[in-house]
Amino acid sequence: MNLSGIAALLALAGIPVTALIARWQMRTALAQAEANHRSALELAEANHRSALELAEANHRSALELAEANHRSALELARNELDSERIRWLSEARRTRYAAYWDTLTRFRNLLLTDPVDQSAVAEAAMALHDQYGAVLQVGPAEVTHVVSAIRQQGARWSVRIPRTHHAAQELWEVEFSPLRAELSAAIRRVYTGDGKFDLR
Repeated sequence: MNLSGIAALLALAGIPVTALIARWQMRTALAQAEANHRSALELAEANHRSALELAEANHRSALELAEANHRSALELARNELDSERIRWLSEARRTRYAAYWDTLTRFRNLLLTDPVDQSAVAEAAMALHDQYGAVLQVGPAEVTHVVSAIRQQGARWSVRIPRTHHAAQELWEVEFSPLRAELSAAIRRVYTGDGKFDLR
């Protein structure tokens, strides 16, 4: 059936052709409006998703940057504390080693004085014993090991101090002089190493 036939049927039914055309046009317009609305919603949803993803990516980047800055600040603070601790330890070692060395030298001089002043030597041996703890606090083990051996020898001989100058010289050469040389070498190694100290 062609268009003129359809128009004749509509006229018989009492429906004007213009009404039918208007209805078809309205249907087409509604379908087009609905399609445009769906497209607009999909576009808005896609834009919303894209904005959320961008915001999340920016947030993640900001968090990662903040975390990296925080780690960097912590590392810098840790390095400064380590440097300060090493500097403090180095100064404490120099001071305590020097005091110990002076006391050991005093002990040697008193022991080798002719005649031997037994009470002065015993006092100097006690001073060596007292300063052992100060050296022990700053270490390292290779120095404290030698200082401990000197302390033990000093304690052993403080109650049996030789009466003669010759016996005192022999005691120094046999018992103390090798330990003094070992202590000197150990202290030298601490200061000529790689600049780092055993912090334990």
